[in-house]
Amino acid sequence: MNVLLVNAFSPLATGARPSRGSIWAGGGGCNRLYQYTYYTTVEASTPFLAIYGAGAALFRVMGSSRISMWVSLVMNVINAAGNAILIFGFHRGVEGVAIPTLLSRMFTAAAMLFLLRRPNLPMQVEKLSLRHDRRIIRHILRYGVTNGLESSMFQLGKILLLSTVAVLGTASVAANAIGNTLCTFQCIAGNAVGLGIVTVVSQCVGAGDYQKARLYTKKLLKTTYLCMSLCILAVYFLMPAALQLYNVSGEAERCAYQIIWMHGLFGLLIWPLAFTLPQALRAAGDTTFTMIVSSVSMWTMRVCFGILLGRCLGYGVLGIWMAMFVDWALRIAFFLPRFCGHRWELKAIGQG
Repeated sequence: MNVLLVNAFSPLATGARPSRGSIWAGGGGCNRLYQYTYYTTVEASTPFLAIYGAGAALFRVMGSSRISMWVSLVMNVINAAGNAILIFGFHRGVEGVAIPTLLSRMFTAAAMLFLLRRPNLPMQVEKLSLRHDRRIIRHILRYGVTNGLESSMFQLGKILLLSTVAVLGTASVAANAIGNTLCTFQCIAGNAVGLGIVTVVSQCVGAGDYQKARLYTKKLLKTTYLCMSLCILAVYFLMPAALQLYNVSGEAERCAYQIIWMHGLFGLLIWPLAFTLPQALRAAGDTTFTMIVSSVSMWTMRVCFGILLGRCLGYGVLGIWMAMFVDWALRIAFFLPRFCGHRWELKAIGQG
């Protein structure tokens, strides 16, 4: 199902050469050609990434998440090694970045299909077939489509904000890129717990024990706060050395410092409630509510308010990041009362 959906939508993206070039208004014709080359190659790998995602989800359900972790690790090693060989050895430029991504994802898809055929697994892939159980597919689409739409709109919003950052100057573009990279490390623990909370809460909901679902959600939220605190402190400690690796201008470095410090502070205070908590709601089947809240909050605060602060009011790239923190706060204003109530308990399969 993942592969069918990806193959259906990939041509829309790979064929959008003129529109993609117009998103980054500050880029020249050469840059637009590089963008098209990179995205065309990477988008060809999305069916393989879909197979890996489906396989990783199956291994998590079976309690064997270590397998998907090792496959992902090998994928990243292949990608990094391929980048080094093609860029520094063969001087392939942007193609040297894109081709290893395609090859590494092809490897992960093949590895997942091979590992899922092992006879000692509780669930295994015996053969590939287009036949399916309509009732099961209906339930999958009920939750999967809403999550997919939410993720798609989030990525579209990021692209629109990137087009805004692009007209703010090279220092802002560099600071934003550095911030996106290093701030990802601040949220690694939160994203990991978010994957775990889906499995834990869904099992509690499947057993009809909502009291345990609430209990484990609260415990995992505390774990998220603790682990994210350690990650954020580690990033703060390593930030001076990390920024030196980028070799950017003083203006870009100062701006990146501010972005990372702000993100760490707000991440420590409100990120778990804005992103880990709704994972529990999604695990219980309350996906429509989370999609509506996340989408409205993202478009109104992160995108519209971000453009207002960044371009109209002159706060630059810092204004775009401040709008993102307002987006987090608005999500909490809806997700926290929802979790404290009982309506999400009526959304499980067979009840909604």
